[in-house]
Amino acid sequence: MGIFEKMFFVFSFLTLYPYFIYPLILFFLSIFFKKKERKSYSFEPEITILIPLHNEEDNIPPLIKSIFDSNYPKEKINILFGSDGSTDNTNAVLEKSREKYPNIEYLILPRMGKSEVINHLLPLIETEIVIFVDADVRLAKQTLKEMVSYFRDPEIGGVISNLIVTKDKKDDINPEERHTQRFFNLIRKLESKIFGTFNNNGPCYAVRRELLQKIPNKKVCDDFFNVLNIFQQRKRIIFAKNALAYDSRPRNNILSEYQRKKRFSAGGLSAIFAVRKIFLHPLFAFFLFSHKVMRWLSPVFAILALILLFINSDNFIKIFIFWSAILFLLFGLVGLIKEMKGKRASKIFRIPLFILLSVAGTISGFIRAFLGKQNSSWTLNGLEEQNEATN
Repeated sequence: MGIFEKMFFVFSFLTLYPYFIYPLILFFLSIFFKKKERKSYSFEPEITILIPLHNEEDNIPPLIKSIFDSNYPKEKINILFGSDGSTDNTNAVLEKSREKYPNIEYLILPRMGKSEVINHLLPLIETEIVIFVDADVRLAKQTLKEMVSYFRDPEIGGVISNLIVTKDKKDDINPEERHTQRFFNLIRKLESKIFGTFNNNGPCYAVRRELLQKIPNKKVCDDFFNVLNIFQQRKRIIFAKNALAYDSRPRNNILSEYQRKKRFSAGGLSAIFAVRKIFLHPLFAFFLFSHKVMRWLSPVFAILALILLFINSDNFIKIFIFWSAILFLLFGLVGLIKEMKGKRASKIFRIPLFILLSVAGTISGFIRAFLGKQNSSWTLNGLEEQNEATN
């Protein structure tokens, strides 16, 4: 076997590793190295729900309602909002909400980005447990009690909710994210059995206040930084399957996938740069590389494997690869044109488009992180749209 053939198999292995091989490794490890959690539903300490937001006037009332409709003791719930330079009626809605609910507090801040808003809110927290929630999230009745119950175990440093992406105000999961959510939940569950998961659900997760540190800069993905920091302090982060959190923002615009991947990969890589000591622990380094880094790099490995296959194949295979790639790109282009015109493309066009946008967004995010252009601002023109105003 020549060097090109060996390189092809290596790149193919690296492409498949995070999606097929790593889950199998986790499955067998979870059998032999399973760690249990000591939950207690009678454990009901006072909690603080921390909500940074920007121009969310319509989302505030239903979010507050979902919080106080929960089965957690209302007198033990504190809500802390941070308005990041909001220009709509967000601040007025916050003031009105505080008049109705005395356990609501808020800060009105100039535009500074999510990370800085969180840094301003952290000193105001006086409770042991902090639950980070995005404004467009709606909590199920049992979610708060379910998440808090894990903190009875002193080894637990964080709890991740089971995020369900809704569309058009219905409880059906967006088709572009259905399979990825199921896959990630499987990984979260297996990793949690062994020790803990690196794959956070940023819109809703809980953390011990003593483990939180100031977000170091505007470049890091704040929720991923918190996860890395908790692991670095040797505490577990558990996926709570029954802690349901519904993301109510419409995700039927597939074009936002590019910005989403760009933000996640850029912010995630910046967070890893900020918490490099995590690699000193072999198990954490294994989880982080396998779950995050290898998955981010898998499109690059796939492209390299395809190029090597093309170079070392006979003419028939070369022609097949060439026209398959052309058709894939054309189908994605057709899907892009339809979506840009406001028409929902069929699956045969949406799937190639979704893959192309994901790959392009991830690569763009890497470039963004290495150039130092990542920031933590957000707008309502899409959940993950980049905003350069704070640079």
